[in-house]
Amino acid sequence: LQPVVVTATRAPQPIDTVLADLRVIDADAIANAGPMTLTELLQIRGGVEISATGGPGQVSSIFLRGSNASHVVLLIDGVRVNSATAGTNAFENLPLAQIERIEILRGVGSSLYGADAIGGVIQVFTKNAAAPRTEASAGLGQWETHEASLGLARKFGATRWSLQAGWRESQGFSATNDKATFSYDPDADGYRNTNLGLSVEHELAEGHSLALRTLASRGRTQFDAGPGSDDVNRQRLTSTALESRNRLSADWRSLVRLARGADHIRTDGAFPGFVDTDQDQATWQNDVVALGGQWTAGLDWRREKVASDTAYTQTTRRFLGAFAGVSARFGDQLIEASARHDDDSQFGGHATGKFAYGYRFAPQWRASASLGTAFKAPSFNDLYYPSAFGFSGNPDLKPERARSAELALRHDGGALQGGLVLFRSSVRDLIAVDPSFTTVINVNRARLRGATLDAAISEGIWTARGEFTHQQAE
Repeated sequence: LQPVVVTATRAPQPIDTVLADLRVIDADAIANAGPMTLTELLQIRGGVEISATGGPGQVSSIFLRGSNASHVVLLIDGVRVNSATAGTNAFENLPLAQIERIEILRGVGSSLYGADAIGGVIQVFTKNAAAPRTEASAGLGQWETHEASLGLARKFGATRWSLQAGWRESQGFSATNDKATFSYDPDADGYRNTNLGLSVEHELAEGHSLALRTLASRGRTQFDAGPGSDDVNRQRLTSTALESRNRLSADWRSLVRLARGADHIRTDGAFPGFVDTDQDQATWQNDVVALGGQWTAGLDWRREKVASDTAYTQTTRRFLGAFAGVSARFGDQLIEASARHDDDSQFGGHATGKFAYGYRFAPQWRASASLGTAFKAPSFNDLYYPSAFGFSGNPDLKPERARSAELALRHDGGALQGGLVLFRSSVRDLIAVDPSFTTVINVNRARLRGATLDAAISEGIWTARGEFTHQQAE
C-alpha cells in the first residue's frame, strides 16, 4: 500500500499519484534513526543539505536544491514557527521523540503555502492520539550525553488524548576551533533540551471533531563568542493549534485552524540580548471531490510580531492569502494545478502558481513535467536592522521572485522504487550582502539547476536505498 501524504497539494492523496518531488520519513524510519538529530535524519533520508555550527544544539540550517536556508518553510502540524528576524528555522531544537512523520516537498511551494517556499516545504507531524500507545526510552552516549522520553495515548469514549515528554542533555565539545580567531574558546559547549507535546481530540458527531495540539521545546545551548566569556542561548519554540474538522457532505470536508507559533531566544554572555517572534495564524480550508478530481480552496491569515532589545523600526506585519488547487486523474493522465494570491502589509499583492502534468505509460512508471513560481518576503533583519558595527538593514528591498521548471521519471510499486528529477530555477532580486558589507541588496539574478537520482529496493526484512544529486547554484 502506498502511504497517504498531504503536503504536496494540502489534501490527502496516495504518494504514487503525487507529481511533486516529495520525500516521506515515516514513524519506523524515525524510530530506527537512533541517536540522530532531526537535521541528520533530514540529510540522510530527505536528501537535503545541512550546515551546523558545532555539536549538539548548535545553530543548524537546511538547504533544498541549492537555495538559501530562508527559502524553506517549516510547518509543525500546519503551523509556522520560524524567526521573523532571521527568516530561518531552529531545526536543532525540534526533538525527534515528538515527531510521528515528516514530509519534504522539494521545489517551489508558494502557490499553496505563500511566502518563502522557494526551495521547498518541510512539514513535521507530531505524535497524536490516533491509537492507544505506551512508550518509553532512555539512552547514553559520548560527550556525557543522556536522554529519556515517555509517551502515552488513550481513548475515553469520544475523546482521545496523548502526552509525550522528553529530555536530553550533553556536555558536548567546543563549538569552534583555533581557526576561529576572534571567537575560539576551547571549553566544552553543552546542550540541554526539555520538550512536551499534548494532543486532545473530541468527536462531536460523526464527521465532526475538535482538536487541540501543542508542542513546547526549550533548549539551552552554550556557544563561543570569544575566550573568557560564558555564552549561552536559551530558546523556546512553541506551536499551538485549535482545529475544527467537519464533513459537510459526502464529498466536502472543511478545516478551520486557529494557531500561534513562537520562537523566543535569549542570549547571555559577551553580547547579551533577546529576540521574540510570535505568529498568530488562521486557516480556513475546504476539500471537495467533484468533476473527476479533488479540489482545494481556502484562506490563510498570519500576523508576525517581533519584540527585541534591538530597536527595529517596524515590529509587525500581516499576510493574507487566498489559494485554490486541484488534483485529478483521467485514465493514465495526472494533473495538478494550484494558484494563490498573497497580500503583504509591506509590499502589496503577489500572485504565484504551479501546473504539473503526468502520464502513466506503464502500471508502475510515470513521467511528469511542471512549472511554478514562488516569492520570499525580506526578513525584519533584512529590512529594519538598525545601524550597528557599520551594518544596517535596507528598507528599500524588494521581495525575491522565483520561477522553476521540473522534469521527472518515477517508478513506484513492487520491490523497486526510484526516479530521476531534473530541475532548474531562476531567482530575481535575490537578497544578499552588498560588496561593502554594510547592508543587504537585491541581486539581479540567481540560477539554480541540477538533477537527482534516487532508488530503493526491498527484499524481505532488508531495504537498501541511495540518492545522488548534482547541482549548480550561481
